[in-house]
Amino acid sequence: MRVIFLFVLLIQLQPVFSQNSLPGFEYDNFLGGKTNLSDFEGKVVYLEIWASWCHFCRQEAPFLKKLKRLFKNDNVVFINVAIDDKEESWRNYIAKKKIGGVNLITYKGFESDIIKHFEVTGIPYFILVDKTGKIVELNITRPSDPLIIEKINTLLL
Repeated sequence: MRVIFLFVLLIQLQPVFSQNSLPGFEYDNFLGGKTNLSDFEGKVVYLEIWASWCHFCRQEAPFLKKLKRLFKNDNVVFINVAIDDKEESWRNYIAKKKIGGVNLITYKGFESDIIKHFEVTGIPYFILVDKTGKIVELNITRPSDPLIIEKINTLLL
């Protein structure tokens, strides 16, 4: 009976763990047009799921900017996927704070496909992806933690 229960539990967890690369979700880009999350193979990806109204996301923003500056000449792309439902708030925040990287919006809040796909229960939420497109870690260290520099550097070797 315990073996069957464990097997059922593993089957329920399988969708999260079987996804070893970013899904091909496509979102509106701040610069215009659409961008697919799976378009960045060959680069290390540090992906943030956030919202312009999120207090903790705003707290991490200065650290994320420093991280972007630190790796600006490296093969690292920073993708910021906003779950805002109001485009104007998202655009104003990015313009005012000069948020760099690839800025995308889902318009669907916690009903967004990326939120459901990774079973995100709180933001900000960070994902680290290696150059081959393989997810290295979900809910990885925030930009305010100096350990993230070491983790990104390891993927650049």
